[in-house]
Amino acid sequence: MAMTSLHAAVGVAIARAIPNPFISLPLAFISHSFLDYYPEWYPKISGVKKKDEFKLSSYGLRDYFLFIVQFLLCVSVLLYCIKESNWIYFAAAFLANLMDVWDAIYQKIFGKTFWFQHGGDFPFRLKGSWQSGGMKPEANAVLDMMLVVLVLL
Repeated sequence: MAMTSLHAAVGVAIARAIPNPFISLPLAFISHSFLDYYPEWYPKISGVKKKDEFKLSSYGLRDYFLFIVQFLLCVSVLLYCIKESNWIYFAAAFLANLMDVWDAIYQKIFGKTFWFQHGGDFPFRLKGSWQSGGMKPEANAVLDMMLVVLVLL
């Protein structure tokens, strides 16, 4: 399960490689499912308990490092899109993250996820865990930095 910055960078890379928006934008959207195979920071690995998962004070220094790196990578992707002045890049970055945005809203409203790779039922139900991988936050931050830079080069 890739983080926001990597989803966005891959969406931009697809739009850059395939200039036709009728092809590249749907591919950027679909890329989200494939990138969710990529493991990401997992709260249990860094010692965060489920009840404390969304309390900022419960995170350790390694987790803060991950959040800062992810924020800077997201800003970098946005600055790249601004520098290139291409609306297709912005759209591709947004569409590559749309499944997570959609599921966050859907979960808030209905109390469950929608997309199959997040544990939902659409377009089909999976047995087992799609996103079973996990890594330590500092490993996730460094790997994401390398991948986002490589993708945007």
